[in-house]
Amino acid sequence: MNDPTPLPLLHIGLPKCASTWMQTFLFQPQQGFQTLFDPAAARLVFIDQTELPTSPQTIWQERLDQRPRRNLVPVCSSEMLAGNVVSRTEDRAELADRLKAFFPEARVLIMIREQRSMLASLHKTLVAWGDTRSAAQRVTHPRPNDRDWRAYLSYFGLVRLYRQLFGSNRVLVLTYESLRRDPQTVLASIKAFAHVPPRYRDRADLPVDNRINTNSHPLSVALIRQVNRLVNTPLNPSGLLPDSSSSSERRRRMTNLNPRWLHALKAPMDNRQQRQIDAACGGLFEQDNQRLAELLSLDLARDGYLLPRD
Repeated sequence: MNDPTPLPLLHIGLPKCASTWMQTFLFQPQQGFQTLFDPAAARLVFIDQTELPTSPQTIWQERLDQRPRRNLVPVCSSEMLAGNVVSRTEDRAELADRLKAFFPEARVLIMIREQRSMLASLHKTLVAWGDTRSAAQRVTHPRPNDRDWRAYLSYFGLVRLYRQLFGSNRVLVLTYESLRRDPQTVLASIKAFAHVPPRYRDRADLPVDNRINTNSHPLSVALIRQVNRLVNTPLNPSGLLPDSSSSSERRRRMTNLNPRWLHALKAPMDNRQQRQIDAACGGLFEQDNQRLAELLSLDLARDGYLLPRD
């Protein structure tokens, strides 16, 4: 007798591409999905490779058997599966091989974001983690063992790798910009790709306007950057003051500050940062984006991706 369990959906990110929103609202039983490995579990099993009392295969199977309905699509979702945003501590190919060995027949969802927009969005998170650099400096002034941002944000290699491992018909690549522009169509395409049962396909009750990560004021982020110079963190090992969980939480809260009385400064500061990022990224991603657009027949120009000039 054939097992009716749908093939698993492997969502590998990228970060800042609505991953948390999808984990919170889309990958839920009422939408036809059941998350069996969330970001914490995915990190333990595939990135840290933590030795667990029970094998990951047993844990997955137990959770698979505990689903309230057997036709729910099982999900493993973590934006970290596309690579570490802080350092090059793992090899993307090695990580992809682990995922292929564990999920040999999975369908893979990859969400990408225009590189300059991605850098600007990641900036707040990295400052909250203790970084002292501007968004542009991460590209122009890399540190030893730092993330190679050009490689990380060159999506063609990542997409080609997963298409080679899982098959081109088992990999769906979508842009964050298309999700923002036409969320219902993009979410419907994810459900169709994952083979969600028809009864869940037409659910229109997703809170597409609900933002998980709040918008912060660039002045708050700039001030925390300066404070970070004093604190010893993995992103600033030269700091003199010891870090702690409480100070890390304070950084996170302060980077989220967006007081109304500072709104007049927000647009000029955002524009200044964007000009710096534009200058740093010029010439880095055009060829890679062109290859990706041709591979997938995507209109990346529509969403502002850097492309070679005619």
